[in-house]
This record gives sequence, C-alpha cells and structure tokens, in this order.
Amino acid sequence: MASALVALTSSFPESRPIPDPSLRDLEISDLFRTEPVSPIEQADFFNAAVTASTQLPPGELMAVLKLCERLLGRRRGRRWGPRRLDLDLLLYDRLVIRTPELSIPHPRLAERRFYLEPLAQIAPELRVPPDGSTVGELLAKAPAATSRRERWPAAAKHLPS
Repeated sequence: MASALVALTSSFPESRPIPDPSLRDLEISDLFRTEPVSPIEQADFFNAAVTASTQLPPGELMAVLKLCERLLGRRRGRRWGPRRLDLDLLLYDRLVIRTPELSIPHPRLAERRFYLEPLAQIAPELRVPPDGSTVGELLAKAPAATSRRERWPAAAKHLPS
C-alpha cells in the first residue's frame, strides 16, 4: 500500500466529500476557512487535508480524484474561481513525478499555506521530496497569509476506513 496525501477545497460549506473505496486508513484534518488567493472576488474557501493508504498507482488515483470531483458536481470554469470541490494529490509516498498530466509533489505545495496548515495538523513531521523538508518546516517558511483562518472541527473524522 502506498501513502497518499490529498487536499480538499470547496467554496460551498455544505459540500461533503464521499470517501472513495480505493482509499483506506483515512486521517482527515479539521476544516480551515480561508480567504481565496485569487484575482476573482468570491466567497471564502474551505480547506482540509487527508492522508490515506491506497493500492492505486499515482495516475490512476488522480483519475479517481477527478472522477469524484465530477460526480460531486465540479464543473470546470474560470481558473481560481469558485468550485464545489477540488481534490489535489499533494504527495504520493516519496515519489517525484513531473509529467504533463501529473506533478507530485504538488508544484506549489511549499508556497500555499491553505495546503500546509491542514496537512501540518495531521502529518507535521512528514518529509516532502525532493529536499526532505518536513511539512512543519515548510509551513514555518511559507509566505504569510493575507487572509484570516478559522479552524473548524472536522465532521468527517469518523468516516469508516
């Protein structure tokens, strides 16, 4: 089994991710409310991170995540615009993958506090390739947030694995 870390983002607080059966041993962060990092004026986003075990290879897992987005109502619109659900594969084991279809680690992981804060809550000591910095170290070096953050308890903590 491989370890995968996925970011969940939504503009709609009523959206509830449905765990995919290909993911096991889920650990889900609290939900963080974040002002958008976007040139488009819009409502706040809600961000969380999930660690999971999977037998799917990275490309297949990414395809499943995109299918889940579509099944839960995601429609591609303006870049950085509102979205019902955005699932980003941040890390997959210690792999570094750079293809036109898939980039692991996520190319902007180290600069996005809205990824790092929830991830640091559930995996602060996790080492991120290629340089091996921990999630906690990356968060300490990340650009200061220009938005307020509100930590909300995760309703999904008790999802079956």
